[in-house]
Amino acid sequence: MIAAALLVSGCTGLIETPSGAGPAEPPSGRGRVRSCDETQVDLTPIRLLTRDEYNNTIRDLLGDNSRPLVDSPSADTGTFDNNANALSISSPMATHYLEAAEQVAAKAMQNPGNLLPCSPEGDGTACAKEFIATFGRRAFRRPVPDDEATALLALYSSVRTVGSFNDAIEVLIQAILNSPRFLYHIEVGSSVGNGVAALDDYELASKLSYFLWNTMPDEELAGAADRGEVHTPEQIEAQARRMLDSELARVTTANMHSQWLGLPTVFAVTKDLTKYREFTDEVRGDLVQETTAFLDEVVWNDEGSVKDIFTAPFSMMNARLADFYGVKGVTGDAFVRADVDTTQRLGLLGQGSLMAALSKIDRTSPVHRAVFVRHQILCEALPPAPDKVPALDVIDPTLPVRERMEEHRKNPECAGCHKLMDPLGFTFEHFDAVGRYREADELGNWVDSSGEWVDAIDGSTQSFDDAVGLSKAFGDSPQVARCMSEQWFSYSMGRTADEYDDCSLDRLEDVAETGSIKDVLLAIATQEQFRFRAEVEATGGCQ
Repeated sequence: MIAAALLVSGCTGLIETPSGAGPAEPPSGRGRVRSCDETQVDLTPIRLLTRDEYNNTIRDLLGDNSRPLVDSPSADTGTFDNNANALSISSPMATHYLEAAEQVAAKAMQNPGNLLPCSPEGDGTACAKEFIATFGRRAFRRPVPDDEATALLALYSSVRTVGSFNDAIEVLIQAILNSPRFLYHIEVGSSVGNGVAALDDYELASKLSYFLWNTMPDEELAGAADRGEVHTPEQIEAQARRMLDSELARVTTANMHSQWLGLPTVFAVTKDLTKYREFTDEVRGDLVQETTAFLDEVVWNDEGSVKDIFTAPFSMMNARLADFYGVKGVTGDAFVRADVDTTQRLGLLGQGSLMAALSKIDRTSPVHRAVFVRHQILCEALPPAPDKVPALDVIDPTLPVRERMEEHRKNPECAGCHKLMDPLGFTFEHFDAVGRYREADELGNWVDSSGEWVDAIDGSTQSFDDAVGLSKAFGDSPQVARCMSEQWFSYSMGRTADEYDDCSLDRLEDVAETGSIKDVLLAIATQEQFRFRAEVEATGGCQ
């Protein structure tokens, strides 16, 4: 019922410089990197709601659990789905937003009494005005600006000339759900000098809610924003602690962990079922649930740390998965805490979900496993592989994997990367292509899983016999603590961390080395990078 022109175009530019007043001593803006004694803040991109954020917001705004947004505005860029650079509105996506809004609005108006704050009298203008103020406040996560309220009321009046009060309210819902103020995270703030803008209470309440809950602020957080009580570190921490006690926080962290680890790959990876007939669809699901439940247990039930993630002597299993692993004493379909053989596997990196996802159809892949560790656990970048590298199966297939990989290291173009990857990748060779422990490889060769690694932060060289030794080293590693902090930081900010975030990451690393994962989340929410943004010169439009 409304034109596509109501939908915002795919703007992914930077916010223009605002004006206003703020703290007397703000942090410094984005310029040359200064001492960490003078904290810097970075640019804040405008970004769309993700598919999950959109659907969760519709649920909490209208009580609609239909999850109407089926397609995702997030491109597969190797980042989190809320990364601003991965989000855009194509023409088909714009149509999808319009159709989703129409569907949601029609459903909402089946029971208008649950939605309207008033009963219409006369032409209903007064009630429509009240609806715009109350519903718009919740949908926009802040009061509706006067100019937009006027435009929405004019739209109501236009539709009202040819339709009923309910028809006009339905169109208003569509218009509000297609407004940039609903579809985008807009963090403008007010200038406080020195190239810095301070986010206001509404912006911080929204940012905090989508960070920890993946949805709009609840009534308590919204009320605190109305009272101007969501801008100091102490106020934000109090709200964050309350929110971390909610089931929604567990769901959000599970979503982040799934993206960080690439868990959906387990369902897509192809295996030779003549070799791995036990790797059924049910076991695939169990492997994903194991990792999800394990991280939930460590982070929430144990209030554990980064070290605990890598060195926990247990996992979460049901009877079917325990049988797959060869673990005794687990019964039933429910996932329960089960001790593992700590001479074979330990913590996150001993779980079959990762080992299966990072293997070939019929054999392991030390390279894929090492690349994952370098990227996702150590936050290191690797150069692209050179062209015309012979596949391992072209090399004598009867050789142990170490000897086959040695052929790659003889190639000068390959040697540099393989020196980084092979010593890490070999440590996982005790896990077969579906994540089960083994003593011999596919060809009957005894496994040599020894390796080494140099921590890029403290420079220490760690040597170990297997993945258990690597997991212990990672549990004590400053680099791993920093990378885990960086992963959560990037998720919270909706962008990739860069050099202007180094000081913030230094502080988060300190928290991650000594505190719990919950402590890291609280530290992110209260730091300057979360509460302020760097200003940029107005560009005259989207970039």
